[in-house]
Amino acid sequence: LLCDERYQDYIRWEDPDSHVFRVVDPNGLARLWGNHKNRENMTYEKMSRALRHYYKLNIIKKERGQRLLFRFLKLPQDIKKHQLDTAESPEHSPPQDGDFPDSSPTYDFSEDQFEVSPDRPSPQPSPPTRA
Repeated sequence: LLCDERYQDYIRWEDPDSHVFRVVDPNGLARLWGNHKNRENMTYEKMSRALRHYYKLNIIKKERGQRLLFRFLKLPQDIKKHQLDTAESPEHSPPQDGDFPDSSPTYDFSEDQFEVSPDRPSPQPSPPTRA
């Protein structure tokens, strides 16, 4: 979106060289994000959960003292390259049947293997049952 002038009313570069961008219309940007994620009722409040997740992954950070101003710490093309490199490396290749002495399945649950959907609610615990 940042590279497409049609979306300048929603989001735009403030300083492309230092990867700083501004959310101009948070509600409009949330609607665009909702369309992309097939979620009709997307709000900026809901979308901001995804932004907070990206803070934790050191993908973006909020610029201190500035409203709706963010900086990419990792660029999308770098993230994709890392994912491709990781997927192609032998240590991250899927396990083969003969790799383990027992037949128990083994899974790699590292964070960079998952795409997080920010608008999907977290599972809630079931209420206690009465006996």
